[in-house]
Amino acid sequence: MTPEEKRARRRERDRAAYARDPEKFRKLSRENRLKPGAAEQHKEDAKAWALRNAERVKALRKAWYEKNRRVAIENVRAWKKRNPARVLASQRSRANINRDKNRTARKAWEQRNPKAALESFRRYRERNRAQIRARLAVSKEGREKRRVLWANPDAILEIYRHAELMTRTTGRLHVVDHIIPLQGRTVSGLHVETNLRVIEHNENARKHNAWESPGWQRPGDEAAPFAVPRQGSLF
Repeated sequence: MTPEEKRARRRERDRAAYARDPEKFRKLSRENRLKPGAAEQHKEDAKAWALRNAERVKALRKAWYEKNRRVAIENVRAWKKRNPARVLASQRSRANINRDKNRTARKAWEQRNPKAALESFRRYRERNRAQIRARLAVSKEGREKRRVLWANPDAILEIYRHAELMTRTTGRLHVVDHIIPLQGRTVSGLHVETNLRVIEHNENARKHNAWESPGWQRPGDEAAPFAVPRQGSLF
């Protein structure tokens, strides 16, 4: 007799014994659950069983959901109300993992639904007016600290004019980028002509406040070769 046949025979024997006296086995189960560490052991056993029978668990859950869809939705909503911190942490984690995918999907939706996108922006500004004003105040204060008296205002103005010219001639939005960000995460630059260049808006959006000097990397990171923009260049 093979091991599989032995296990099947033992299961049949156990089922027959349970059918003869179910109350006896229920009492034993209740007593076992009251023993110290029984709950933890039960959870570990249940996880191990679920891993061994992943496809069966998936099918059972799907069948239960289709049969009790309304109850499942209500249970999820109730759990979210009881655990707002865990819900927020989960949402932020998924957003970080799928950042590029979400941005692409959002841009595509905005192009298909320009009026709905504008309405969405308006509702967001109305809901978060205080936070937006606070961020703008902090940003403006930080930027003002990065201005210096010895900067060349004529050269700076010429760079901004060149950005407008590039936008008109190419049909793609060009902006003035601070090579070393004014409010960078690791280093901050100055609002001077040698720290400005003209790039496309989408490239500037990807760059955000990031900048790393040549040969610099965080502890544990490998130094990756990359091109460093020439100071004072327009491109």
